[in-house]
Amino acid sequence: MRILNKILIGVATMAITLSVSAQSADRESLGFFDASSYPQLKMPLGPKTYALLEEGNIAGPGSVVYSNAAVGGPSMIHQSNTSSVDLILNYTNLHEESPIEVDRFDPKKKRKVIKIGNIVIATRPKEVKEGPHRPHPGFACAYLYRDVSFYITISKPDGTVLYENFVGESAEFNSGWWPAEHLAVDSVQRAASYLTLDNLIRRNSKILKDLLGTSYMMYAKKVTCYYGKKKKRSKGADPYAEMNEAVEKLKKGSALIKINEWDIESFKSVTEGCVDVWEKELKEADFKDKYARINEEIACGLNYNIGVYYLFCKEYDKAAKYFKEVVMLDKRFGDCRYFAENCDKWQLEKTAYEKMMSSSEPTPAE
Repeated sequence: MRILNKILIGVATMAITLSVSAQSADRESLGFFDASSYPQLKMPLGPKTYALLEEGNIAGPGSVVYSNAAVGGPSMIHQSNTSSVDLILNYTNLHEESPIEVDRFDPKKKRKVIKIGNIVIATRPKEVKEGPHRPHPGFACAYLYRDVSFYITISKPDGTVLYENFVGESAEFNSGWWPAEHLAVDSVQRAASYLTLDNLIRRNSKILKDLLGTSYMMYAKKVTCYYGKKKKRSKGADPYAEMNEAVEKLKKGSALIKINEWDIESFKSVTEGCVDVWEKELKEADFKDKYARINEEIACGLNYNIGVYYLFCKEYDKAAKYFKEVVMLDKRFGDCRYFAENCDKWQLEKTAYEKMMSSSEPTPAE
């Protein structure tokens, strides 16, 4: 029994020793990041200020248009002085509503149809059939026509119109037959409650944000970086000192991107040489030996770091290449699959923007 215990202890000790000696990558969060979409109108990248006008007047906080159509996001700041802005958004609100019309149907009279508003209504639908326990003197039907629309222009302070569009929706509402007039009126008002200027603007606000580039390609996404972890109990210099020093630079650069995602030049200045260091380390990778200094796990971390670097540079095609490399090595490594799947889409958006900006033709107003 003692011999068996010694063998088991020896095997356990050997397993612990082997697991400790294997090289591994330590991860650390860089924080949460947003990536703005590229504008679909011809305009420069970066933070922009705008003034929101309603019927030619500055729309203040709390108004219907301001609360639902104001362009938010890290690159747009609302200003109340139209002389100091990059863009002017002007809403002209159009609204038409008919008075509520009410007509009655008396079952004792032999009218076959009733026309109310523009709608012809049968006078004997199933729901108004009389019975011995439902003696109604008559039934009421309410009708309402509502037309809600707005006209919007996006222009520069010099009057150059970048975009203009009319957005409208109208509908006729019929309450159907009710045993009392107030019930019919309540019913038609409920049916028409969705069609308001407030809701119409809300449904179209994404279009506006896409035009100006204030929607998000990536929103509040946690981004990670990876260090090389020195073997426990190992003596001598840290074998990952140069690699980890580059990661520290990446952390400093990421703080600049968090402040202004478009300040890529400053980011590149702070992180100069990082990719060269990580690429050099990758050349020594040995994917078959988990005890190698640059084993598969460390290589995944290096590729991931390079992917993050190009992500912050908004060079999505390059970032995709490195994230896909990680996916091929280890599909469960961090959130590499998310970035591998999305970077290609983000690159298409960037390419479309660059093509538009290189065109000599102005962006047509719709």
